[in-house]
Formats: sequence, structure tokens, C-alpha cells
Amino acid sequence: MKKSKNLEINVGDNEKITVKPEDTKGDFILISPLSRFLGGQDQYLSHYFYNVDNRPILTNGLRIKNDSPCDYHQWQIHKDDVNEFIRRYRSLPSRQQHC
Repeated sequence: MKKSKNLEINVGDNEKITVKPEDTKGDFILISPLSRFLGGQDQYLSHYFYNVDNRPILTNGLRIKNDSPCDYHQWQIHKDDVNEFIRRYRSLPSRQQHC
């Protein structure tokens, strides 16, 4: 049986997110690798996917999936949109970064 490899997504100068095979669903990845990369938790990062706690929505125009609205651990973003999401998150004033 062939072992799946980790997916690596470049997100900046010498920065990359490593995504384990169990965190991928086709071309989509769960938000957990993004949370780990940003030093936070899924529940708080998910607030930027939808208008929660008056946080800015950072996913407009990005490909996201939410197969289980009540379980933010299952929320997904397209692997090619991760870089843009990280850029948008980092462009927020630090007082709005609550991941």
C-alpha cells in the first residue's frame, strides 16, 4: 500500500503550511492546518469564514466548503485559496487577529 505524502503550501517568503493526508479532501483542506500555522484554534479561525462576533469575513470569493455547519473542524478551504486567506488574515490590524 502506497503511503500518502504531506501536502506543502507555500504562503510567503520561506513559509509553508504542511498538510497531513488526513486533513485533505480532494483539492480542499480542513482548516486545522491553517489554525496551527497561525498559532490558534479552529473555533476562532472559523469566525473569519462567516460573520461571527463581528469579525470580518475573509473568505469572500474563495472556495470553501461547510458540509457540517455545527462542526467547524470539518470546514474546508480550497488548497489554491489558502495563500490568499493567509494574506487577508495578516493584513488585519493585530487587534482583529484572534485566531
